[in-house]
Amino acid sequence: MTYTEDFEEFWVKYPKRWDRNAHRYIKRKKGPASKSWCKLSLEIHTEILAKVKYIKQFEGSAVRDPVTWLNQEGWDDIDITPRPKPVLTKESADLILKPVQDEPKLDTMKINQVIKEAKTAGGKHKP
Repeated sequence: MTYTEDFEEFWVKYPKRWDRNAHRYIKRKKGPASKSWCKLSLEIHTEILAKVKYIKQFEGSAVRDPVTWLNQEGWDDIDITPRPKPVLTKESADLILKPVQDEPKLDTMKINQVIKEAKTAGGKHKP
């Protein structure tokens, strides 16, 4: 049986499963996996190939069989969107950068409020 290039790329990158009791890798079913692969659109192929390297990270030691993973749309379980980092507001940056000697007593409640706002800003810049 011949396989498409993109399926071969998926097959090589898909993590192998280890049988702890038998101390060997579990045999994978390439033919049925290829049939499941061919049922999917090219758009989904692209998405899968972008996410296949993260399978072990998201599934841990209980990696599903490739046929099962494809049939259960396992690529939807993998979220690789970067999370935005909190951005400091101008006010909070001024508070942090302001020399301590300028202000004998720091208002800790105001500082905590500004830090909380920076964390909840979700990467949105406030002027």
